[in-house]
Amino acid sequence: MDLAGYHVYRRKAGGTAWTRLTDTLRTTTSYVGSPPATGAAYACEVRAVDKAGNVSPDSTDAKVTTVDRTAPAAPTGLAARVRGGAVETDWTRASGVASYRLSRASSASGTFTRIATLAPSDVFRDISADIHRRWYYRVRAVDAAGNVSAHSATADTGAPDVTPPARVTGITAAGTTAGNVVRRTANTDDTHHYPVWGAPLGQEDPDGPAKVTGASYTDAGSWWGTALHYRVQAVDHYGNVSPVATGGPATRPRPPTWRVARGAWRVDNTTYDSGVHKTTGTRASWTPPASGGYWMEVWTVGAYGTVGESTEFDFVVG
Repeated sequence: MDLAGYHVYRRKAGGTAWTRLTDTLRTTTSYVGSPPATGAAYACEVRAVDKAGNVSPDSTDAKVTTVDRTAPAAPTGLAARVRGGAVETDWTRASGVASYRLSRASSASGTFTRIATLAPSDVFRDISADIHRRWYYRVRAVDAAGNVSAHSATADTGAPDVTPPARVTGITAAGTTAGNVVRRTANTDDTHHYPVWGAPLGQEDPDGPAKVTGASYTDAGSWWGTALHYRVQAVDHYGNVSPVATGGPATRPRPPTWRVARGAWRVDNTTYDSGVHKTTGTRASWTPPASGGYWMEVWTVGAYGTVGESTEFDFVVG
C-alpha cells in the first residue's frame, strides 16, 4: 500500500471554503484541533494522500459545534445624567448580547455594586440614587452562553446642580369656554417642569399646582365667571425651584345654552327618529321626509350637559 498520510480540513457550517488544518501529513487516524471557542458550527473532513501526491476524494463530513467561551466586547458610549429627580443611564447596544450588568459606586476608585441586570435594554433609570451626590457607573455585557465582557469606561453624573432655574417670563392668561389658557416663554436652562397654581386674588389653589411640561396649559378646572390669578415656577432636574412669577387675571366665560330640537315621523304608532338639530337661537330648520303625522320635541342643554324640561307638539304635513 502506497499511503503516505492524511490531511484534515475544516469549514464553517453553511460555508464553501475549506481550510487545511494539517501542515504535514498525518500518519495516525486521529487529530486534535482547537477551533475558535465562539459557539459556531463546523464541518470537518479527511483526505488521503499517497506517496506520489495523489489525493483521495473527500471523506464524509463530521459535524462539530464548539463551546462558546468568547466574551462579547465591552459596552461603549455609557452616559449618566440626572433627569427628573433620578439618574438616567444609557449606552450603545451591541449585537449578540443577551443582557447587561450595570454597577454603581460613590467614587471613581470605589467599590462598584451591581444595581441592575437588564435584558436586553440599553437604558436604565436609577431612582434609588441620591441625585444630590455624585455617582459613578459602569456596565458589562453578557452573551447567551454566559460569557461576561470587560467593564465599560466609567461614566459619572458630575457635580450636583444647586442653581435654581431663572424666573419664568412672558406669562399670559386668557379665558376660553374650555378653561383658562396659561402660556409662558420657555426657559433656556435645564428646566424639567412648571408648577402652575390658579386661584382668586388672595386665595390658594385648593387642588394644588398642576405639573406642566408644555408651552401652554389649559386650566379645565377653572370656574366660570370667576377671575383667577396664576403663579408659575420652574423646577429643574435636581429639584431646584425658581422664584415665583405671576400672570392673569383670566375669567372663563360661561358656554352658551343650546336648544335642541328632534323631529320624528309617526306611522302606525311607530316612531322613526329623523335626526337632532342643535342651535343657540330660537329657530331650527327640519324637513319632514313625507306627508303624514309628526311630532317635535325641543329641550335645552346647560353648560355641564344638563338637560332641561322639554316641550312637545304634534302637526300634520300634506
